[in-house]
Parts: sequence; C-alpha cells; structure tokens
Amino acid sequence: MLNAASTWQLRLQNHFTALSARKRNAGQSIFAIEHALGPEEVKELSALVRAELDLHGLRSEHWLLWVVYAAECGYRFNGLQFWEDFNEQTPHWYLKGDRQKIREWFRKFQSDFSGIEPQGRWSSHFSIISWPITHAILPRDLQRRLAHALYEAQYELRRIAGCSYVEIGRALRRKVNTGSQRFLLFLEQEALVGQIVTSLLESTEEAGDGIEKRVLTRISQDLNAMQDAQHWISQAQRTWRSRAPQFRVINTTDRSAINLTFADSDKSLPSKTITLRPVIEAQNLAANSWRFELTVPSFDKVAALDPHFRDFLGSTRVSIPCAATPMLPGGWLLVGIRKRILKSWPTSGEGLLRFEAPPPFDGLVNWSLALPSENVWVFKFQSDGTGRLLYSNELRPDCSYLIVSTSELDLSELGIKCECIGVSVWEIHLPMVVTPEACAQLESVGLQCARRLTVSAVGMPPLQWSSDCGGEWLSSCRPMLSIARDHQFEGYMLRLDESAIVEVSAKSACPALVELPFLSPGEHELQIQTFSTTNAGTDLVKRIHAAIHLPILIRDPKPWVPGEINYPGMFVASAPLNPSIEDFLAGSIDIEVLGSNDVHVIVAIILKDSSGQQLLKQIVIKHNLPISHEVWKKGYRAFLQESAENEQYYAANTAYLEISSVEYGIYKVILERLFSPIRWSLGNDNGVTSMRLVEHGVGETVQASFCDFSSVFTDIVFTPSALCNGLAVSTHGGLFRAKAGPMHTDVIYAPKDIRDGLAALQLPVSNQTLERVVDFGHVLDRAAVWHAAQPLTYLAKLWQRRLVKELFKRVICHYCGRRWHDAEQALGNDQTDEALWEKLESTVGVPVSYGIAVGKVRLDPYCKQLDCKTQLLHLIRRHKIEVEDNIFNLAWQLAWFDENYETLTPEALDVLEQYGSITRAARLMRLRFLYGRFDLSLTKGQA
Repeated sequence: MLNAASTWQLRLQNHFTALSARKRNAGQSIFAIEHALGPEEVKELSALVRAELDLHGLRSEHWLLWVVYAAECGYRFNGLQFWEDFNEQTPHWYLKGDRQKIREWFRKFQSDFSGIEPQGRWSSHFSIISWPITHAILPRDLQRRLAHALYEAQYELRRIAGCSYVEIGRALRRKVNTGSQRFLLFLEQEALVGQIVTSLLESTEEAGDGIEKRVLTRISQDLNAMQDAQHWISQAQRTWRSRAPQFRVINTTDRSAINLTFADSDKSLPSKTITLRPVIEAQNLAANSWRFELTVPSFDKVAALDPHFRDFLGSTRVSIPCAATPMLPGGWLLVGIRKRILKSWPTSGEGLLRFEAPPPFDGLVNWSLALPSENVWVFKFQSDGTGRLLYSNELRPDCSYLIVSTSELDLSELGIKCECIGVSVWEIHLPMVVTPEACAQLESVGLQCARRLTVSAVGMPPLQWSSDCGGEWLSSCRPMLSIARDHQFEGYMLRLDESAIVEVSAKSACPALVELPFLSPGEHELQIQTFSTTNAGTDLVKRIHAAIHLPILIRDPKPWVPGEINYPGMFVASAPLNPSIEDFLAGSIDIEVLGSNDVHVIVAIILKDSSGQQLLKQIVIKHNLPISHEVWKKGYRAFLQESAENEQYYAANTAYLEISSVEYGIYKVILERLFSPIRWSLGNDNGVTSMRLVEHGVGETVQASFCDFSSVFTDIVFTPSALCNGLAVSTHGGLFRAKAGPMHTDVIYAPKDIRDGLAALQLPVSNQTLERVVDFGHVLDRAAVWHAAQPLTYLAKLWQRRLVKELFKRVICHYCGRRWHDAEQALGNDQTDEALWEKLESTVGVPVSYGIAVGKVRLDPYCKQLDCKTQLLHLIRRHKIEVEDNIFNLAWQLAWFDENYETLTPEALDVLEQYGSITRAARLMRLRFLYGRFDLSLTKGQA
C-alpha cells in the first residue's frame, strides 16, 4: 500500500508525463511550476515534504515532490537569499538536506519530461539555484520589472509577433538597456523569455500549447496586486494584438484614392543599419560674422543593439578633435544630445568622433558622424536666423543660404562674403527666378539650383520636420505628406527605400497628398521626382524636372509612466552611470541639479522590496536650486554619518534617489542591488554588527578570510560555522574576502556611526606595523587588493583610500629614497609652489640637468599615459643614460602604481634597487600628470 508521499509522487509523474507528451508535439519545454496544483494542495505537499525530510531525509523515490517544492520556493524568491529563505521554510535542511541532489533531480526532470534547462551566465554563475528559479518561470521579484520592460518594448515586440521564442527574447533583451543585474542575467535566457512573453501577451485562443493557463492566471493575479504592473501588461497586450491597416495615396484633384503599392506592403519595411547624423548650425555673432555649433546625437540606439555595445559606450572615452575637446568620460554619448562649438572645420569625409579604442559596432552602425565628402557645404537659414547644414548641394529659388568652403570661392554676384576663421563663407539669397548666369556661377563651385518642389507634413504632426532635412514620426503613426510645385509636368514618380517605383498623375496644379505605410523604426528615404513624357521617334522618353530625396526617421513611442513627471526645466547629472545601493552607502554617488534659482528641491532615498513595496524613505538633503557638487557632497556625507544605519539598506532589493519639487515634478536615479553568486551580507544581532557570507550553490569550495584595519597583512580564515552563522565585526572593521573557483568578492566595512568626531577618521593602523615590513612586493599586493574591494560605508571608503596611499608611500620611500619621499609629501600640500617642484627635480638624479629636463618636458593637457612614457624614454636616451627597455618598463610600472595598480614580482623589485634615478624620473612624470603640470612655458607666460 502506497504511503502519502508515494501517492503524490505517482500523481505528479502521471501529470508531467501527459503534459510532456502534449507539449513535445509543439516543440516546447515544460516547467516544474506547471504542476496543476491549487493553493491548498501546494500547502499540503509542502507540509508533507518537510515531514518526510524530518523522518527520512532526502529519498530518491520521492524526487518529484522536491522538484515541485523547490520550484515553489523559486517562485517566492526575493532576489537576495535563496538558501537562507529555503532553510527558514524547511526545518532541518542544513542538517539533512543536500543542494547537489536538488540539482540532480532537476536534471532528471529535464531528461524525463523535456523540462526547461537554464541558459546563459545565470546558469554558469548560479549552477544550483538557477534550476528551481528557472522552473518557477517568473519569480515575484522579476514580475514588475518584466511588466515594465514589456510596456517599453511593446512596439518592437508587435513587429516580431509570430517569430521564434529566441527572436522574441532577443528583441526584448536588446530593448532593455538598464536594470538590476539579476534581471539582465534573466533576459540572457532568450528562449525562456520568449516563451514567457508570448504566453503573457497572446490571447487565450492564440496561446495554444504555451505555458499552462493556471500558471498564467497565478502570475496575472500577482501582477494585479502590484501598482502599475497590470496597466503595463494590459497596454502591451493591446499593442501585441493590434494589426496595421493597408497603405494608400490620395490625389487632391478629385479626392479619390489611388492605390500606392510598395513591395510587401502588408508588412513593415525592414529597418536599415543605424546611421547617426550630426547637426551643425551656423550662429550669427555680428554683422557678417559667424560661428558653427555641432550637436552630437545620443548613442542610446546603438547601446540598445547589444549589451557589449552598451558596455563599450559606458566605459570608453571619446573626443571631438574639431572642437578641441579633451578625452570625454565613458557614458558621455549615452546621456543625450551634446553641443560643442567648432574650433576648426572638420576634414571632409573623416569622422567627427574619435574613440579611445576601436568600437565593436563598426559595420553595423555609421557612428563616425562624418560630413558629406564635398568641398562646399550648404547651410539653409531657419526662421530664427540660424543656418542649418544640408546634406545636399541643391539650392532652391526664393531661399537664403550660407555657403562654406575650405577653399576660396567667388560668389560676389550672388551675395556677401562673411568672416570666419579657416573657411570661406558667403551669405546669398536666391530670387524666385534664378537667371542662367547665376545658375552657371553656382554650378562652377559644385552647387545646383533645383526647380522648386515643396513637401509639407500634414495629418498627424511629426515630432520634427524640415522640408529639406525630412521628418521624424512615431512607429504608431502613418506619415502623410503634401507635395506642391511651381512648374508644369505630367506626374510624380515615388519610391520608398528600395521598393518599386510608383507613378501618380498630376492633372492640375493642386497639391497631392501621399500617405505612407506603417514603417519600422530606423531611417527610410522617400524619393519624389516630377516628369513629363516626350516622343523620341517611336518611343516615349521621360524627362525629369525636379527631384527630392526626403529622409524619414521612425522611432518607437516612449511609454509614459503614470505618476512620474520629469520636467525639462530641472537638469540632473549623476555619476556613476549605473549606480548601486552599495555605491550609495559608500558615498560614491555624485549629483548635480540645475534649474531656476530659489526652486525648493528635496532629494530622498527610497528602498523597496522584491515586490516593489516601499520599505523606507529618508530625506538626504533639502536645498534650493541649484544644487552644486559641493552642496550635494556636504549634505550627502552628513546623511551617511547620521542616518544610513538601518538594516533595511541591506535587505532592500532595489532603491532610487527621488529628486522632487512642486514646480518641476520628480526625477529618479535608480539604484540596484549588486547580485552575485557569492556576496557578503551585513547584519545586526542585538546591537552587534556581524558579517555573513551568502552563497547560492556555486558548486565550488568557498574560501573566506578577514583582515582587520589594524593589522592589514594578517588574514584570519573563516571557519565553516562562521560562514553560516556570521562573524562579529571588530571595532575597526576591515577587509572581508571570499573566493569560489573563478568567482570572488571582496568588501570593506568600517563603522557607520562616527561618535568620536574627527578622531574617528584617523586610520586605525600603526606606523610601526608598516615600518617593519621588508617584503615590498607583498605591500603592493595588499595595496592592490584593498584598492579593488567594494567599500560598504562612507568611512570604509575614506579609510580604504588612506590605507592604500599609506602602503604605497612606504614603497616609494624605499625605492626613491627618504629625501624624495619627504619632497613628494610636501608637494602634496601645495602643488602650486615652484620651489617644491624644483626640489623634486633636483632630487631625480645626476646630473641635476637631467631632473630639470624631466620636469620641463612639454606635455599636452589631453595626453595619455603612453605619451608621457614615450616622452620620458626619449629624454633618457638623449641624456645617454643606459637602461634596458624592460627595466624602464618596470620602473614606470612602480612609479605609476597608484594609477594602474599593477603589482610587481619580488625579482623585479630587486632589479629596481639599482635604478632609483629612473624610478624617480617616472614618478616625477606621474606627479606632473596627476597635478596637471603640463606646458610650463604657457603657465609662466600667463602668470
């Protein structure tokens, strides 16, 4: 006779066998959460599993019960601590449980019933918990994020409805540029995401053999309980199920519809390779005097193509040579459009941007922002008096232009010559009827006077419009254009992108209306030509009178988020680009808010749990605009010292900084929780701060240690008990390290509460401890380790910086000498004192002229480290100082350690004992680079 557990095992086996057979025909995998049990049955099964564990431990004959039970735990996962929550729900798990068996049984479920298998980095980093969480389909902590992602990507998803699960999942992944680390890892499982998206968005009739209806109903009920989530899903469903109408052209002669059939008109036309086009405007400074302003477009569309593109743009510096800019920081091209004044005219055909490293999107994106390869450029005057660069050499009657060329032009019969450094500029106005002589003069400099054919936007207003530069519409609208003319012809020839040419007759002078089809996001081109036919013997020949190539830009609508108002009158700049909660607690976030003076603004930190419910709200700073870097820094530090002690900061799943005012509304800076297979968790038990390691079954042996601030060279290895139960943190805190295979995590903790005032800021490491060290390779290793660790509090960040600096000082003192060390420390207090710089130069080596020459090498303010290194090596060769290249490289590596944090071997350090002058020279170059001491002749002249 079967006991209760065996009865449940048989029931689940029969259910999944039938479900697998049904889904296998459709080529779909199944999930353990599709167990078809009601809420009360799930409770009964869970109680039985716990009782079985207590009495018999893990029994292989009841493995399906554990698979379903673990999937239910995965569904309730809050994004932070899987096994800790699993243990709380399952008494005696740590004594009698086995994570490896859970993974083995999920693999058996996958092989026996065609179950889903985790994919991507999520699977490799979280080799055990990835199984129950994946088989939960959509854990609660990701439901709200997915609903919002579907809402923002609704139009992109509508275009690929009916494609494979992988294509749908990949499209959503490319559309999501930011979010929590775990959500981005979840999106890497493209086939799984595609199946979830299809099942959530399709109607009941369309869903077919997708995810079980009971599971979808359960997810839908949970989404209904979340604010805004159901609205996002409903809107995404309506867009997904919508169908586009047919296309047509209307001729206003008799208001009758004329069919305009483009190739594959029942489908959206495919988008082209992304082209980012710069905008250059001419601005009048005085009478006949002009300057040019460059507008660089945002690269957010490029970042949306691939996560690697987003990482490259967020971390790689870029410059604009023609604007004489320095190397601009990573992420500069993702914040929005940027404007710069041109200092020199760009070279024809060459890019306006220069990345520090080769971009990975060459060939996929026209990113260089090159100007047309011409010798003459045309600016058309706008209504506000500015001129805008045209990507055409055609001029039209009764219009005013600015003609720019790098060579001398003679347009004296048409206009007035203007003043502008480096280029020849003419301001001209063409009359309604242009004489043949004027046309000939324009043609002599490479310009053409075209017949007038005017295109206007009608119907639904476009987002942007210019009769010469084209327009921008949303993908949910059908562009409609009006074509007017000032000359006679028989008809129009219309061509959209590479589709077939369509001819439309023009029997009267009335304008014609052209309604285009729904277009996919990207750049398109509408070609319009006017023609007449003439007899040439027995053949009819078409004569073209006028032509227009009209650029059309289509983009998806940006969904409006209810309750959030981001008024453009308040400008917020924040760094880093994707901050975390850990960054906030460590004092690493910088904010600047600009706007009208005396507008009162409140900056608050808001914490939320995995379901989106608010845990805590604290005001960081109250101040009137503008909030400068200094104002923010002062209020932010005071807040961290006094208020950031709540344990909910370490329990929160996500957070955001809310910048609000009555006049301007709300602006949010999202803060995400750093999520990794192994991480340190801070707790507080009865007033005692403790640190505990949280690991999610990485499948590797975990090694963990602690190093106190007061003894930075001594590691205390954690016992298995301390790893599970936590270790009480000492008075000063310190460095907590953990490693499991290729994965590692290092954090630094120091007390958040500074009750002793400024005395508490003193680094708690004795000079005697540092002075006794003789293994300087070990000192550099420790400095690099402490530098790379993540500080958990603001004081930890301060102590971290001071400790790393103090360790490196000991190394410099040994390899550069006490005299150099003292001179460098004195310079740190006043970098403008010429006497201190001269003292350093005289200390470099013999002869003294060698050190003076190193201090006077001309450096470009925007030079790179490699440029400084090359300059110094040439100088050493000129002074006939004998040193091998590999030794010079070692000296440079040591002198620039506080920039690169590259350690050296004991053997390399032994070699450098004999090359103090080379190390000191490299160190002097580092200090000049650090303190901005570049062109000394220019500095003295200005003084």
